[in-house]
Amino acid sequence: MHNLHNPAALGPEGRPLDWHGVRVIYRVLVEEPTEARVTELAGGSTADAAWFTPEQLGGLRVTEVVALATGRRVG
Repeated sequence: MHNLHNPAALGPEGRPLDWHGVRVIYRVLVEEPTEARVTELAGGSTADAAWFTPEQLGGLRVTEVVALATGRRVG
């Protein structure tokens, strides 16, 4: 579990918002992964969704959540 607090965040209306978030990361095993199915519109944050082994993450840009979950650096 990880929490985050950004008192200087802007809400969707462009007004200041004292943002609090809690992230829960679960460890799972997918024995036979299928092609990732993205349900949001193209161009969204999951447009390049796919399954990756920890070893495959080395050359990819990852989000802060992935870095926290895997002990890797963001970038």
